Amino acid sequence: ITLKTAVTIDNVAGAMAQAAAQLTDQDKQDIARIEQYFNNIKTLQARFIQLSPNGRFAQGNLYINRPGKLRFEYDEPVPYLLIADGNQVIFYDKKLNTPSYIPLSATPLEFLLAPQVKLTNGVIVQEIARDPGVIRVTLQQKGKESDGAVQITFSDRPFAVKKWTLIEFSNGSLNLYWWMN
Repeated sequence: ITLKTAVTIDNVAGAMAQAAAQLTDQDKQDIARIEQYFNNIKTLQARFIQLSPNGRFAQGNLYINRPGKLRFEYDEPVPYLLIADGNQVIFYDKKLNTPSYIPLSATPLEFLLAPQVKLTNGVIVQEIARDPGVIRVTLQQKGKESDGAVQITFSDRPFAVKKWTLIEFSNGSLNLYWWMN
């Protein structure tokens, strides 16, 4: 699957409730659609644009190879590379020649890059919201609520990801916008 992606960074105001949503029959049907959607993606390639709150931007390529692998390659002059290798997330600054390591399990990416995406096992469904033609689900890992959350927005017809927001309570959020060619 090849997608075009735009990325923006925003600050997140307020904290999210930590109680799981009470799921309706419609919610359960939508969760099944979301699981099927992600489980059908094995590889993904996209361009992205990242806009920071101060107005600066970067762009590059995003690659996903499920299970476990993700790569953000930034175009020059940005010296960054972000890789998930199945066990950890590595942030590499090419200019300083320094890597930083974070366990994949400490990020909301873990359940999206899992071999089998199952949103009823080890994941808290915080909210499912619907607007005309749009479904939005907010998820957190059980026992790791302070690590952040992911909010995914889908178009309803055709069913596809339109926005992916990684929410870090201390650092703001990373919004990924993608659409099919």
